[in-house]
Amino acid sequence: MTAVRFHIHPHLLETLGQQYPSTEKALRELVVNAWDADARLVRISLPMPMTDDPIVVEDDGLGMATGQIEEQFFTIGVDRRKTRGELSLSGRLVRGSKGIGRFAGLEVAERMTVETTWSGRTSRFTLNRTAIESMDDTLESSPFDIEVEESGRPNGTRITLSGLRQRLSFPDPGRLTRVLLQEFGLASGFDIEVNDRRLTSDDLPVAPEPMTVILPTGNQISGRIWMLDRSNAVREPGIVLRVQGRAVGPPTYLGLDGDPDVPASLRRRLYAEFDVDELGPDVLSNWDGFVENSTAYQEVTQAIRGTVKEVLVRQVAAEGGVDETEFVESYREQIEKLPRPRRELARAALLRVFKRFYDEVAEQKHAVADLVLDAFEQDEYWVLVRRIQETSGADIEELAGHLESWGLYEVNGIITRARQRLEILDGFEDLIRNDDTLELSGVHQALKDNLWLLDDRYELLKSNTTLANIVKDTFGKKYQGSRSRRRPDLLLAGLQDRYLIVEFKRPSESIDRQNIAQGETYRDELGTHLPGGYFDVVIIGGRVDPPLLRDPTPTVTVTTYRQVLLEARRRLEWLIQHIDV
Repeated sequence: MTAVRFHIHPHLLETLGQQYPSTEKALRELVVNAWDADARLVRISLPMPMTDDPIVVEDDGLGMATGQIEEQFFTIGVDRRKTRGELSLSGRLVRGSKGIGRFAGLEVAERMTVETTWSGRTSRFTLNRTAIESMDDTLESSPFDIEVEESGRPNGTRITLSGLRQRLSFPDPGRLTRVLLQEFGLASGFDIEVNDRRLTSDDLPVAPEPMTVILPTGNQISGRIWMLDRSNAVREPGIVLRVQGRAVGPPTYLGLDGDPDVPASLRRRLYAEFDVDELGPDVLSNWDGFVENSTAYQEVTQAIRGTVKEVLVRQVAAEGGVDETEFVESYREQIEKLPRPRRELARAALLRVFKRFYDEVAEQKHAVADLVLDAFEQDEYWVLVRRIQETSGADIEELAGHLESWGLYEVNGIITRARQRLEILDGFEDLIRNDDTLELSGVHQALKDNLWLLDDRYELLKSNTTLANIVKDTFGKKYQGSRSRRRPDLLLAGLQDRYLIVEFKRPSESIDRQNIAQGETYRDELGTHLPGGYFDVVIIGGRVDPPLLRDPTPTVTVTTYRQVLLEARRRLEWLIQHIDV
């Protein structure tokens, strides 16, 4: 029989370093080492952007003697809890268990210099990533030099990371603070400073509510829940699971993010921690999660999810105001006018609006609700979309007519309508590409009934109407002036006596100073007859003269049809991505 031994290739250090997806999470591992060394203070110095300064992590922990460096630092993959117990000398629960976190610095930087002091003797050594990777021999056959001096310094360790690697983003103090708070919270007797700023209660919600979760087995899990006021935001919202005091993975909602009974905005104010030591065997090697098909993991997370949901539901009731029943009931008259099969669907949609926009003011919730009900009232939209798809791009008048008609109908559901509006944008783009398109019978006709392309906050007052009739019909006054027959293309009304004057030019024409002067004239004429009103002016054309781009007029907005389409498309895509009512 022949005995053989493992041989460790230097490439292993690079593999170990790749366990950490960001600079901040790699630095977290060095702080974990300081915790296990019974440090009471850890100072982290991050470099300023665009400099070559190093990252420095310094602690006042126990430090290491030369013999300990070889036994502990240069021995890879040893679970210190099995060799030295689960508690540190001061009684802390040890967090490091995989025996690889000390090499996290080599994922961040080209060189890692370690200076560690124990009993007045300072040991210093440097690990060079490139030099290690280029070694021909195995790690156990390649010695590393350690310098030792009688320094008289207090115990502690200082790690300097220089030559930061370009593969990872530059370290950010804010992100690092969030990662460290997720890991350590505000542990008693353990302070962390990032760039001379100590993590304090200002960085974490205070006054947590203690929680107890009963598992199906009868065992109990302890936890804490923080709920912030509406004016604040949880820095890292969600639920953190801890094993032996250490956070496993980022905060999640454990499925509550898909629960229709829990308002999304309320979830964003939640931060919770639960101690789940029994899941220790299911922790992944990089501590970024659990083995998710573990039966124990599924039972624990299901129990926690139910407990947290009860807290959130109580929170909704405790905050008072109009509840979801009253909100839906306020639309009873409109709902009763719908065909019977649609009524329950409409109520369910309104309920989702209430939960989705829970923290928004009443006006915003009702604005979305009105759109939802309007969509339930219409079903002719599909026919119109097919007509647009069948219309040739060369038939400008017919296409403009379809676009105008589309403004009269809605689709069944906001998200569906948003997706179909993207198709309408494609049709409108064909309209503005054609040089034969006119401003009055072409773009004007389409836009006046599709004001969402311009701004959802306004509604149409007048279209191609003389100033005299606008003043008479809208303001109840007699026009005084010499331009009574002049016709602004569109006059839109907003809130609080705010109005928008829109002027169209052909898609083939450029906007010039003369066009701006015309818009200002309309504004001044109407402003004279309504002194308390505020009039904005927008001029839309195919292009903008270069002098206007270099020296814009602050009181008039000039833009192009393509820009209008681009911004409308962005709004719709955001709606589809973020608002699921």
